[in-house]
Amino acid sequence: MTGRRFVGIICALISLVACSGSSGDLNGDRPASPVTASTVAVGSTLARIQARNNVIIGVKYDVPLFGLRDPATGTLSGFDIEISKMVAQALFPGKGDPLGHVQFVEALSKDREQFLQNGDVDLVISTYTITDARKLLVDFAGPYYIAGQDILAKREDIESGVIAGVGDLNGRKVCAVTGSTSLANLKAAAPKADTTVTKERYPDCFKALQAGQVDAMTTDDVILLGLEQSDLGRFQTTGNPFHSEPYGIGIPKGDTSLRALINGELQSAFTDGRWAAAFARTVGKVSKSVPNPPAISR
Repeated sequence: MTGRRFVGIICALISLVACSGSSGDLNGDRPASPVTASTVAVGSTLARIQARNNVIIGVKYDVPLFGLRDPATGTLSGFDIEISKMVAQALFPGKGDPLGHVQFVEALSKDREQFLQNGDVDLVISTYTITDARKLLVDFAGPYYIAGQDILAKREDIESGVIAGVGDLNGRKVCAVTGSTSLANLKAAAPKADTTVTKERYPDCFKALQAGQVDAMTTDDVILLGLEQSDLGRFQTTGNPFHSEPYGIGIPKGDTSLRALINGELQSAFTDGRWAAAFARTVGKVSKSVPNPPAISR
């Protein structure tokens, strides 16, 4: 850890003592002046995290490769869990295992904004696409990954060209998750698709596809890739994404110090290789390659 980055983190976390020195980084994301008691406001998310000595993070429990809970052990694994660990390292430097300071809460797609607004969680790291509509309600750090929305269907339908792209979903039954951007994107791109079958969880959409209740399901390509791996040979994605999905870390509206701290940690992880290593350990097990990290929105 560089001296400059260490000062930036400590300044952001100490609310009772003013810090001197520069906390700005080369990307201009950290505040130009030190973060002090006057900027880490009483009642802010950072102040609550400090007081509790832990951070509450909303994640998915049922998404292979990103956030998956082992029913036997309760252990969570996936790329979003790895990102959560990086954030915890920034919030609690030098305090041992960063996950020892993390309390995970399941955050379904439909609940994410409400959880942040109600203070049920401090952060949401759950395949959470950044959109202008959502930014009216919450703020985002990142993005930390760019997915593409694709379609999963029977292998024979994909290979025969019956379903080659989103336009082929018109007139067909398609499952998407309630409260996700995928459902809105589908309706815009294939307005004649039958979207009467919706579920709260991705595995439930996949079960509907397996049972023949729908002709296809649609969501982010990496989520579909994980589901496809669980029933290899029967289903396939088109490999033709029709919408870009930038994943961000949801934070309560107006918490600029917390956003700056997380963005600084993400940039460091992009640069020092931790992000690529985390991707390789998770999504990279089935993905063809490790992508370049995205540009953080300042």
